[in-house]
Amino acid sequence: MNEFHFSFVDLLLSGLRLSTPLLFAALGGLLSERAGVANIALEGFLLVGAFSAAAVTYLSGNPWIGLSGALAAGAMIGLIFAMLTVYAKADHIVMGTALNLFVVGALPLFNKIFFGVTGSTPSLELDQRLSVWFLFFVAVALSPLIWFFLHKVPFGYHLRSSGENIEASKSLGISVKRTRLIAVILAGMVTALGGAFLSIAHGSQFSRGMSAGRGFIALAALILAGWRPIPVILTCILFGLADAAQIVLQSYPLPDGSTLPVQWIQMFPYIVTLVVLVGFVGKTEPPQAIAKND
Repeated sequence: MNEFHFSFVDLLLSGLRLSTPLLFAALGGLLSERAGVANIALEGFLLVGAFSAAAVTYLSGNPWIGLSGALAAGAMIGLIFAMLTVYAKADHIVMGTALNLFVVGALPLFNKIFFGVTGSTPSLELDQRLSVWFLFFVAVALSPLIWFFLHKVPFGYHLRSSGENIEASKSLGISVKRTRLIAVILAGMVTALGGAFLSIAHGSQFSRGMSAGRGFIALAALILAGWRPIPVILTCILFGLADAAQIVLQSYPLPDGSTLPVQWIQMFPYIVTLVVLVGFVGKTEPPQAIAKND
């Protein structure tokens, strides 16, 4: 029979690590949605950040340059999404879906151009990777900073106003389009940090589909937190623990010595996501002008 070793401390630490990309993505989504731009393109933002961080780190040999590359790529993909939704006035949900699909198809092409293969970037050496815990604490520190930005900085007032009442914002002289453009670019940069975590901290390379639905799970965490930056820490840790639990359960022995089917266990974080959405959607209030075009 397989031996099963369980440690609550190990589960907690693993959950905290796995919550990091969720927290970056949820905070990025918060900036976008509080400004009134519904953002289901977080999955694509994560993948762009992951690829850019891994590729630039490998080519430069410096993970800090790779992190800067992820920020630049996040700003670019955020700009593209903002131009399509804010200025071209395309449907936010449709454009978010289209952007996710475009990124999934485009990144293997870029990988082929730079590295001759479509599956993954070359592996990084240990000294070319960033600390998992450094990025975790950066993500946690961003939450109160974003709260301060939204509630104490004039542009933060403009951002929240643009997501609540377009006409009232315009009557006060606020440029709703410009505000939303900047908010989505910032969302792209913050979310890209989550992608960088996956490829140059938690992992050692970019691989296709490595975000594994984390962008959508981050949206669920954002909804559960009521679009508030401080509670989103706890909701992301909740989902991180669910992800860690499915890893632990993969080695849990049944009475006959076998283990549970891996495919079933891997569904656990997504089942938790569905349960949360069913239980809390409608009980939290989204920004009033979300997905409404100027």
